Amino acid sequence: MRVEEEDLKSPAVVVRPGDPCFHCGNTIACTPYVLWQGNDHNTTQIGLHVECSRKLADHLQDDSEPRH
Repeated sequence: MRVEEEDLKSPAVVVRPGDPCFHCGNTIACTPYVLWQGNDHNTTQIGLHVECSRKLADHLQDDSEPRH
């Protein structure tokens, strides 16, 4: 990925320990945690507990499977 000059000037939203988990809403108390951001620097980042990231990934995979 190429970083453009304007990307370096845009304000970043940073998820830190103490912020709420995107999946469960409980506080992210410490590291390690998962940080997920879109493909540009202007999108909101989301933080998740490691176990919550696994649950979210499972739900996303289930949603992508064809239903009969």
